[in-house]
Amino acid sequence: VASLSFHDQYMAKGSIKVDPDSVTIYGEPFKLDNISEVFTRPLNLHDLDSDIQGLVSLETLKGIRCSDKNVRYSIGVTRYVELRGKTVVTASDVPAGRNVLVVPSIVDFSLKCSYPLEGNPLEAFMLKVDYQDVLNSLSGKCVVRPDTLPNGVLDYEAFPEVVQCLVEER
Repeated sequence: VASLSFHDQYMAKGSIKVDPDSVTIYGEPFKLDNISEVFTRPLNLHDLDSDIQGLVSLETLKGIRCSDKNVRYSIGVTRYVELRGKTVVTASDVPAGRNVLVVPSIVDFSLKCSYPLEGNPLEAFMLKVDYQDVLNSLSGKCVVRPDTLPNGVLDYEAFPEVVQCLVEER
């Protein structure tokens, strides 16, 4: 894909699917040694507001034959709404006798959710830092992440996405 854009309030639902997802190439061994991937011809898709599928040609390589000349692609597209909220950042997998202080302890977040909404994802959305990430961090800074995304949530952003963490004995 050379260029991909969506109509306002639309986005990809998952990743681009390609079939076949791999091809067999034939040629002289010295030529094959330097090939790790085969590209498609540029594909320009704009202002998408519904699922799309099609056929795209593979780039030809001089002196190389390929098991397929084309691949099928499909891109799921969904309408979304954006919801904003705040949540307390917790630490997960903290052993007994330890505590993790997180600064800031409350972060803003934005959710992109499939439309129409299924329930209220703001109520179920939580962010955490993993205790092992805190221990492995040289600076004590960790990226906040959700354990899971609530039903219908396609993507999220946290502000800030990195927090300062400090481990203390209880």
